[in-house]
Amino acid sequence: MRLHKLLLVGILPSAFAYCPPPGPLLPPPDFHANSVLNPDQTDAIKQLNASFSIRGSIGGEPAFEFDYTAASHNVTITGNTMYRIASVTKVFTVLAVLLQKEKMRMDDPIGKFVPELKGGMWDDVTVGALCSQTAGLPKDLLNNTFVYPVNSRPAYSSPAYIILGFALENATGKPYNDVIRDLIIKPLGLNLTGFDTPTPDKDIALLGDPWSARDFGTYNATAGLWSTPNSLLAFLNSILQSKLLSPAQTRAWLKPHTFTSTLTQAVGAPWEIMRPANLNLTYPRPIDLYTKMGSVPTYAAHAVLIPEYDLAISIMAAGSNSNEAVAKLIGMGVENLVPIADQLARQQAADKYVGTYVSTNLTNNASLTIALDDGPGLAIPEWKNQGKDMLDTFSQIASVERENFGFRLYTMGLGDRWRVGFESVKNGASFADMGCDSWLLVDSYRYGKQPLDELEFRVKGGKVEGVWAPGLRLYLKKETRYGRI
Repeated sequence: MRLHKLLLVGILPSAFAYCPPPGPLLPPPDFHANSVLNPDQTDAIKQLNASFSIRGSIGGEPAFEFDYTAASHNVTITGNTMYRIASVTKVFTVLAVLLQKEKMRMDDPIGKFVPELKGGMWDDVTVGALCSQTAGLPKDLLNNTFVYPVNSRPAYSSPAYIILGFALENATGKPYNDVIRDLIIKPLGLNLTGFDTPTPDKDIALLGDPWSARDFGTYNATAGLWSTPNSLLAFLNSILQSKLLSPAQTRAWLKPHTFTSTLTQAVGAPWEIMRPANLNLTYPRPIDLYTKMGSVPTYAAHAVLIPEYDLAISIMAAGSNSNEAVAKLIGMGVENLVPIADQLARQQAADKYVGTYVSTNLTNNASLTIALDDGPGLAIPEWKNQGKDMLDTFSQIASVERENFGFRLYTMGLGDRWRVGFESVKNGASFADMGCDSWLLVDSYRYGKQPLDELEFRVKGGKVEGVWAPGLRLYLKKETRYGRI
């Protein structure tokens, strides 16, 4: 059998000391605990003229909840209080488009469904461009031309979603409200989500500006929904759990379509994607937050998905300072919940996988040690096969000095199959050193047509019994739990 290098080994040294693959580094955590939110942290928000609610979950399990009723409001806020969620409605609209894949596709020209929009630049506008805010539409469609060339840069547009509402109606032969009800609200049992203005006998945060409580008509597709904190959180968890889309479709949806002028923000369909890199994590790194904010006079809402941790947050506020309240609440929720989810993921991965694994064939003299340290994923401080140090072997193949080379272990998102990352230290500051090449190096080394950078754990009753290294045709039995390094 021969060792096949599917990429030039010269690429390898360009990776940074820690250059993990994109996406989750460890499996998402299981969560069973009491609230992780300290109510005292909301004191500053309580000074605002706003009632508010916040809910968070990890793996679909409640992680915290908090409701506050402003002194000037005459309703007691609960998890079933109805708020107008404004532009968070856009998430429902895009999901409805995705669920109509037999009738509508993202690359279809919008003129196919709205014949009035044919000719000129409109022929370049697709359903996907409208969903991802890259159609270049003005705020006033009747009196202005395109503000940007189609697909050139993002420009937030509520009229784009009004058009999507028309397109859904023409594609399905149903009113837009019925499309959302039949495709999303009824299948998910979201009984407290809908377009009808709640009547006074309902538990409703009905405050202030009467315009915000009226029927939005053709604006429903962009900002018309009412919902509750509990109902919105259930909807967000349904996305993470792929209840309506397939897992592959969900993963495709939770991706950026274009970028803004900052390194920490991107734009999806309709996601406002944030990538904060300053959260309190053991291994600091950017974390992808798929969010959608909504606001109309006296109402504001924010939906947050963090797929890496299977984490969801719903935030709603009502009152003259509702926007300010929601802005403070999202920071508080993310800064509290993400570090806890990260520590849970690390500890649960360590409890399950960390240890020393030894060959059952004593003549092979093979062993593998997996440990937890402060780096990404899990560490592999020792790996031997036939008495030879695998770190030595691969550092020679990569032409990297042994002391500057190491192995790490990352989840693949495919059950108990994990990927070995080859890490080399490079401290340069050149343009070429800006990249992180781990995504180029996946499955780069094979022996006899089998991957050398993959490990498959054998699990029984939730406990790891051993690990199979397909490239080495080697099974290693778990003997001892190896601690933190």
